[in-house]
Amino acid sequence: MTAPRIDSPLPISEPPQVREFRQILVWPLQLLPAGNANGGRVPRAELHERLCAGGWQAAVSAFSGDPQRFSERHYKEFVSFLPHAQRFLYGESRAVPGANPDGEAALRAFRRHDIHSLRVVLREGMPALLLRVVRIELSLLDDVDAAMLQVELHTQDLSLEVAHDLLYRFGRAYPTGWDEDGNGVHNALQVQWLDAEGKVLASSDADQRDKFLDFAVQHRAPTISSHWAFLLQPLALDPTTTADVLRFRQIHQYRLLFLVNHFHRATLLLYSQLLADAIQRLDVRSPDSIRRFKRRIRASFEGFLRFTHRYWFHELSEIPHLQAVYRLCGTRLGNDTLYAEIKGEIREMVDYLDSDAQRRQSTTVMRLTVVTTLSLVGTVATGFLGMNIFADAEEPLLHRALFFIGALVGTGLLTAYAVIKSKRLADLLDALSDESLNPSQRLQAIFGSWRRSQ
Repeated sequence: MTAPRIDSPLPISEPPQVREFRQILVWPLQLLPAGNANGGRVPRAELHERLCAGGWQAAVSAFSGDPQRFSERHYKEFVSFLPHAQRFLYGESRAVPGANPDGEAALRAFRRHDIHSLRVVLREGMPALLLRVVRIELSLLDDVDAAMLQVELHTQDLSLEVAHDLLYRFGRAYPTGWDEDGNGVHNALQVQWLDAEGKVLASSDADQRDKFLDFAVQHRAPTISSHWAFLLQPLALDPTTTADVLRFRQIHQYRLLFLVNHFHRATLLLYSQLLADAIQRLDVRSPDSIRRFKRRIRASFEGFLRFTHRYWFHELSEIPHLQAVYRLCGTRLGNDTLYAEIKGEIREMVDYLDSDAQRRQSTTVMRLTVVTTLSLVGTVATGFLGMNIFADAEEPLLHRALFFIGALVGTGLLTAYAVIKSKRLADLLDALSDESLNPSQRLQAIFGSWRRSQ
């Protein structure tokens, strides 16, 4: 056996290649109504109508009733989930034909078909990549103002390094800074949506530094690149100067994970933001602010109950590996911890509102009790002596009217005084009713209460 020469060239291995590349980008979004972005819920009928008018189309479910659309693949997918998850994802059966083709499913989907492909340049000096847009879908949930944008891309024959860079840069909504040449940092250099004929529909503008800086200074929030704004039309980023548009906020960005877990986390983050906004806008010196705070907390509690009983579940499937992956995803996202935190915050706020209402009610009852007790003395006395203490029945009308007005004013002043001093009078009544006190101690309590009232 001959040993190899030291100066012989070593074989150079080719860099790893990705033969099939598929990326699914997932963006959870918070939906806001037109006009006042901080009040009310987004009307579902209006949302569906505006999406259809803006280029989106309602996705036809495999359970639409057409046997040609339902295959064994759909059946296997359906039976993989437990019954409550089936109703959540696919809806329920309806006896009346044609009543609702989706069976009133809690999950509704809309898709765009005008965007055919994506052209992206990751870094300066790199060639452009062309990827096929497999699916652009916006998923909505009933009773929850949350949406999930999904963009699925596909291409072939990429180097592993380019594939990693594409995963890292494509999903960026905005640049995190700019380099010396004015190019955005951590985002793709250029992104373009193309139609079926290769025509550019929208391009990114990450190099427009002044646009992003001005928006952040004015609104204290980052804006998104123009190609993402085009994709989400007719929804507009909140805040916006246009009043009559439906708006959205980004809750967070996640990729390559599962839809149900992301809806859970997106909804929990939505309630967390609603609670933070309610606390921030609370002014305890303003009765109107307190009333608005109570209404918002009650509405948040009601919506959280609907979310808990309709959408929040830990058992997704009876297939072991599907259930294991579902739990792993939820654990990595911290959904259980976040749910416990939001539930505790809402419970604390509701308990505070209940205790405050009980305190106000008990104070009112105490004051009314004191006034009623003091009024009882005069009522019994006048009832016992009758109405003939003063023989004014034969006096002129003016004299009787003045006498009545004087008695009315005196009674009103006495009642007002009793209400003002009701707390001290209540303490006095407590001292008089305390059987552990002797007569001298009760007299001291009476004189002490009288001195404090001076």
